[in-house]
Amino acid sequence: MRRLLLLNTVVLFTIALPASAKVPPFEMEVEPRGDTVHIEVTITGDEALIHDFDPLNLDGLLAMFPADQVEEGGRPLNVLERGTDVSLSRVEPGSYEGSVPLKPGNWAVVPFPEVTSEIRGDDEGWYPRTVMVEVTGDRSTTGWAVAAVGAAIAIAWGLRTAAGRLASLASQNLDVR
Repeated sequence: MRRLLLLNTVVLFTIALPASAKVPPFEMEVEPRGDTVHIEVTITGDEALIHDFDPLNLDGLLAMFPADQVEEGGRPLNVLERGTDVSLSRVEPGSYEGSVPLKPGNWAVVPFPEVTSEIRGDDEGWYPRTVMVEVTGDRSTTGWAVAAVGAAIAIAWGLRTAAGRLASLASQNLDVR
């Protein structure tokens, strides 16, 4: 009976360990792009570490929270309330990326959102701290520029075609008389 109790305790403790115990050190780059936040995650360390740790995705590693739902130390105020998970896909071994569309406002990118204790920050060389980011909701000006150039070309082509037709009609009218 004692062995069974000990085995159950070990199994329950092992299951309850946070994902942070399994993820090697990493860095993240966060870039707001209009109404979307793009995130790149890079596993740091030697090649053997990167090779040994290479899941296809890292779902649950990062989540987005409204800035007012994150305490000063970077942890969510209410861990029972889920943030918006960042779905990360592998680009190559040790490199992952993902994008999250969000409403305009101030947001926090929180590593290990389900861990309630403070996560060792990048100054100790392990995990990135929570990153604050502003989402503007503005679309890229490049898209508008391309659309404007396309519209100008279409208008110019249309005017040229119309002018050619008018000239053709005018010459036909002159020939008839």
